[in-house]
Amino acid sequence: MKFLKYFIPILFLFCGINIAQAVNLTVESEKQTYDDTKKLITLDKEVNVNIDDINIKSPKAFLTITPNGKPDTATFVEGARAIQVTPNSKSETKASILKLSLISKEVEATGNVESKMEKLGKPTITIKSDYQSFKTDSNVMEVKDNVIMMYGDIRATSNSAKIWLSKQGGLEYLKLIGNAKITQDKIMVMGDTVDLDAKTEVMTAKGSAYTNVIIDDSTTVKIWANNQQYNNKNNTAIANGGVKIHYNTYVASGPKAVMIADPKTQKPNKIFFSGRSKIKDGDKSIEADKITITMSPKNFEADGNVKTQISNLSSLNR
Repeated sequence: MKFLKYFIPILFLFCGINIAQAVNLTVESEKQTYDDTKKLITLDKEVNVNIDDINIKSPKAFLTITPNGKPDTATFVEGARAIQVTPNSKSETKASILKLSLISKEVEATGNVESKMEKLGKPTITIKSDYQSFKTDSNVMEVKDNVIMMYGDIRATSNSAKIWLSKQGGLEYLKLIGNAKITQDKIMVMGDTVDLDAKTEVMTAKGSAYTNVIIDDSTTVKIWANNQQYNNKNNTAIANGGVKIHYNTYVASGPKAVMIADPKTQKPNKIFFSGRSKIKDGDKSIEADKITITMSPKNFEADGNVKTQISNLSSLNR
């Protein structure tokens, strides 16, 4: 039974897709009850709502009405599914509860929330969490509790996140908060917070930061520091504060380190430690003002007030 149809002058964006400034709202269900005192419409069984090219379905929903008779907030319960299809993209959100405010232009989803976006039939962004909200006026998503995000070959997890989307629905900036982790191809970055600038492909980790980079020969570079920044475009890393690096048999530490790639191969090949630093290789330990590690061929160089210490000398006489 088609119960009501409104023409609403709103700006509604679903997962970053700009719809239109004026859309039609059509509400359908098997049973509808209107409480004039509460200004509330209760929709039961096979609830089907269309807002221009957005379709929302659920077993039950509530629609509040303003004193002047305009739709205010639609709340879909007992499992809701919202889909938007355009010529080049498809967006979908599933949740236990989906709340749409037509006045504040905000969408809230709670309980086993999963949002997906496809472009030209290929998945671009998938976000799973217990809570998600989207503000259409700023194209910003707030995501909380058990966050898992897939973006191309990037997988991100955290306690909560803030996501900035472009008007076309693409990712512009991602901020992961609490137990943050991003993995991409052969790179893993972790920290109390991890930021990703999608345009520059720079990842910034703060607080107990850790980066793991796999080299082609299957060896790894492991970096611990208070703060780190990794540039995926040129395979460079900057680490500050309590830096510790493991590479092959080397264990190096110092206040600051920079890892750069070979200009020809574009693969990580040198690590520069500045400030009083130390490197250990087996029983040999060296301190210096500067230490440079080369990965291919494997060697290191120490400069400035160099001090070498060799332990377990008794083993040399065996």
